[in-house]
Amino acid sequence: MGGVAMRAIVFLLVFLGLAFVGYRYWNPESPAQANEGPEEVSPRIDGGVPEPYEPVRTKVSEGPAPRVKALLSGSFELWRGKPLDREGEGDSPELRYAASVALAAGPRSDRTGLAASSSALLYDAGATVELRAAGFEELGRVGRWEAAAEATGGRNDALLHTRARHAIERLLAASRAAEVSAEDACLWTSAVLDAFTAGGSYLDKAESRDLFAQLYQAQQDALGASLFARNGSWRSRSYKVKPSEVLSKISRKLAKQIGVPLSPGLLMLVNGIRDARRIQVGQVLRVPSDEMRVLIERGSHTLKLFLGPVLLRIYPVGLGAEGQETPVATFKVTKRLKNPAWTNPRTGAFFPPGAPGNALGGYFIGLAEPSGSIKGYGIHGTDDQGSIGRNESMGCIRLRKGDIAELFELIALGVRVRVR
Repeated sequence: MGGVAMRAIVFLLVFLGLAFVGYRYWNPESPAQANEGPEEVSPRIDGGVPEPYEPVRTKVSEGPAPRVKALLSGSFELWRGKPLDREGEGDSPELRYAASVALAAGPRSDRTGLAASSSALLYDAGATVELRAAGFEELGRVGRWEAAAEATGGRNDALLHTRARHAIERLLAASRAAEVSAEDACLWTSAVLDAFTAGGSYLDKAESRDLFAQLYQAQQDALGASLFARNGSWRSRSYKVKPSEVLSKISRKLAKQIGVPLSPGLLMLVNGIRDARRIQVGQVLRVPSDEMRVLIERGSHTLKLFLGPVLLRIYPVGLGAEGQETPVATFKVTKRLKNPAWTNPRTGAFFPPGAPGNALGGYFIGLAEPSGSIKGYGIHGTDDQGSIGRNESMGCIRLRKGDIAELFELIALGVRVRVR
């Protein structure tokens, strides 16, 4: 009897202990449960298994964000200089672009991220040409034309929009009225022309052709009043001609001193010299200090010649036919040949200098890619003037007779040539 009673007591104690532990665990107000924090329970659907937990994400606003709306409406003054508040405003390619425009238009003219956000719009389905045109217009409104050109994303479709055209017309009016310095006008119009010729053809419509012609003329006028001005010093240094010196010798010597390629033809252009044989001892020459570079746009069939950020010339070009496309690469000028002979790579036929059928014309500028993986390309004239603006060559870059003659004199060995 005593054994039975003892077992009953032990069983009762175990039962009471289990009941107490269960109470502590399941009671929501117990200290043990409170220390662990509240448990997130997913809602059940029709009494079934709980769905996986996902936090609720609220939208900041429906449709375009206020910052984007302000940019599109032309009332962007309050946003200038304000960085993007990702928590309060949200985040999208359009918002990042509008924020980059705001920073570039602000007091510090911060262009960090402007190129990246502009390019991102090109690949976003919701982006519009109008938004990039609005960014261009806004930055032009505050005189940040280099940033405005960058805000197009490297595509000139935005500049063919009405808003951008009106902004360019205001720039032209300010340049003609001398409301800005010749130096600023030269830099600003150079930047806008660079953007205008990036992307597709800008000559499809009469209004865009007319706007381009006006802009290019304004840029050349500003160039003549700034970099080509006599006794000027903007972006240049001076050199006094010594006894027995000729321009070819001077250009080679100065190229070593400055550390950039320099041609006698460029010295003649900048200093207004028509005959290289008539320089005089003691004559002071103006010598540009920026590096020359060439940019070839496959989309618009354009060759652009720069000195640093300053645009010197724009030439229409012909490029490689289908299957023989002009390669996207960065070259260096390695040859300069006047009246070159030519051997047809397809047939092996040889054509002496100046012979009918010589596809190189009167000049050939040889190009080489530094790694040596791309060879045989060059810039030359053509006897087929109708091929300019088209893809009909064997891969080389064709220029009109007058254009290649001028470029040949201006360009020096070692100049970088980029095709994009």
